[in-house]
Amino acid sequence: WDLLDIFKKYYKHPDFNGSNSIKVILPVLVAGRSYEDLVLSKGDEAGVLWEKMLNGSSENKIMDIKKALLEYCELDTMAMFEIFQYLCKLTNKQG
Repeated sequence: WDLLDIFKKYYKHPDFNGSNSIKVILPVLVAGRSYEDLVLSKGDEAGVLWEKMLNGSSENKIMDIKKALLEYCELDTMAMFEIFQYLCKLTNKQG
């Protein structure tokens, strides 16, 4: 379930600067969480790296790409969960 509609229609914050991007929303709502320290920090880059990994990079390069993709996907997943928890607390619902 994508939280994008909530931020497009119902929840605005001045620190979002008009953005609905999870990369902007996450550090505003969840202290200490950000994409800044990741080697891979953009979804379009993830797609490019995925293609490189599948189409024959060196073994060392494949391992680096795999690590970067796993870190990125892990944060993306946790970000959605932590933002969802924030919204549940805001509305006094259990998440």
